[in-house]
Amino acid sequence: MSRELQQWTRLAVALHWLVALLIVVNLGLGLLAERMAMSPAKLNVYLWHKSVGMAVLALVGLRLAWRWTHAPPAPPTSLTPLERRAASTTHMLLYLLMLALPLTGWWLNSVANFPFRWFGFFEVPAIAAPSEAMAALGETLHGALAWALLGLLVLHAGAALKHHLWDRDDVLRRMWPRPVGAVVLMVAAVGLPALIWSQLGGVSTTAGAEHGSPQADAAMASVGPHDVLSERAAAPAWKTDMAQSQLGFVARYDEVPVEGVFTRFTPDIRFDPDNLAGSAFDVSIAIASLDTASRDRDDIIRQDAWFFVERFPKARFVTQRFKPLGEGRFEADARLSLRGREQAVPFVFEWREQGDGSVRLRAHVVLDRRDFNIGTGSWASDDSVGFAVDVHVDLRLQAMP
Repeated sequence: MSRELQQWTRLAVALHWLVALLIVVNLGLGLLAERMAMSPAKLNVYLWHKSVGMAVLALVGLRLAWRWTHAPPAPPTSLTPLERRAASTTHMLLYLLMLALPLTGWWLNSVANFPFRWFGFFEVPAIAAPSEAMAALGETLHGALAWALLGLLVLHAGAALKHHLWDRDDVLRRMWPRPVGAVVLMVAAVGLPALIWSQLGGVSTTAGAEHGSPQADAAMASVGPHDVLSERAAAPAWKTDMAQSQLGFVARYDEVPVEGVFTRFTPDIRFDPDNLAGSAFDVSIAIASLDTASRDRDDIIRQDAWFFVERFPKARFVTQRFKPLGEGRFEADARLSLRGREQAVPFVFEWREQGDGSVRLRAHVVLDRRDFNIGTGSWASDDSVGFAVDVHVDLRLQAMP
C-alpha cells in the first residue's frame, strides 16, 4: 500500500490539530482564570474558556462522525500487539475525556447558574437546574477531568515523538499536515493565543475597591414616615404578607438577564388614596439577603467592590409626597440610600384593591448601578455587568387593625 493511502485524510488531520490547539489553549485559560483576582478581565477569561470549550465539543463530535464513516489508516506493521492495545486504549480515553470535559463544564455552568453567550453570538442554554451542591461537585469533577486530559495529552504526545525520533516510523508523519496545512497550523498556534489575549484587555491580580461613606445612611436613618407625618394625620398602616410579596431585580451579565431577589426586607407602608398628604413609605432592605440562585455569584456581589455588605448592610427607601396619575396609579417623590449614597428615584406604582380586602402594590424601577457606586474600580467602566438594573416590587398588603 502506498504511503499516501497510509495518511489520514485532510479533514481528519485538520480536526486533529485544531482540536489539539484549542484544548491546549483552553487548559491555559482555565489555569489563568483560577489564578486571577475577581475582575472584569477574569470574567472575560472565563467567557473565552467556556466558548472555546463548546467549540471543542462541537469539533470532537464532528471528528467522531468522521471516524464513524471512515476507516482509519492501518497501524504500522512495526507496532507490537501491546503497543497497538495501548494506542487503542489511549485514543478511546482521549475521546471520552474530550467529550466529558466540555460536557461537565456546560453542566457546571448550568448548575452554578452563570449564563453566557457563545463568543458573544447567542446564549448557551442551561442543561440542568441551579444547585449549590451540584455546583461544588461539578467544580471538583471538571478540575479532575482537566488534569486527567492534560496528563493523557502529554502521554499521547510523548508516544508520538518516541515513534518519530526513536522508532523512526510513520505514526507521526501520516498525521502531520501537508506543507500548506503546516503553515496554517503554525500561524494558528501563534495567532489564536494572541487574538484571545488581545480580547482579554489585560489581567489583574488584585481587585480594586472604592469605599463610600456612611453619611448618607446616617442622614436617611433620621428621616422616616413618623417624622414626615408628625404634623399631619397619618394614613392607615398596612401589614405586608411576606409569603406573597417579592422584591426582585434583573441585572445583566454578558447581555444575558440574571434574576435575583432580596429575601429580607421590612416595609412600613402608610397609604390612603384619599389622604396622600398623610401617606408615606419606609422600606429597609437587608442587602446580605440577596439571592441570584448562585452562591458564588452572590458572594462576589456582597464583597466590597460591589454592595460592600460588611460596611453597608442595609438599604433604605423612603417616600414623602404622592400625586395621583389615574386608574389606580400614583407617583411618589422617593429617595434611595444604598452603599453610602443617596439618590432621588422616580417611583410610579399601582395600588389595586383585591376582592379579599387586601391590596396589591406593584412597581418597576430602573436604576443605574453607577449612581450608587455599585461596582468600583475596573467594574465602574466595564459593561460586561450591565449598568442598568430593573427592580420589581410586588407586595401583598393587609389593613392593620
